[in-house]
Amino acid sequence: SNTMGKVDCQTTNILLAVCFAAAGSIVSAIGYVTEKKAHNRINEQNRELSLSIGSASGDSQNGPNPLSNTSSTSTKSFISSKLWCTGFGIYVIGSILQAAALKFGAQSVVAPL
Repeated sequence: SNTMGKVDCQTTNILLAVCFAAAGSIVSAIGYVTEKKAHNRINEQNRELSLSIGSASGDSQNGPNPLSNTSSTSTKSFISSKLWCTGFGIYVIGSILQAAALKFGAQSVVAPL
């Protein structure tokens, strides 16, 4: 009976580890995707802003370089984006879930997930 209790506890811990690791991976992926959407939006906004500043300054011969970051006032930062911060927060939660999985299972079980 005592051996059976140990086996059940060990099985439960492995199942918890797998569930935490899988949930952590999914949540982290959602965070990554959210951050990427924010990056794309901000890059597009900065590109449009750069184009409007370039056309307003009369530099139509060469046109503005949308990849250049010559003025900090003409671009929006990722850290000021609510969407990016939300994605980062979601990613952190996923990482915490993955770390919690290590409490219940060996790294050889958790890491591949």
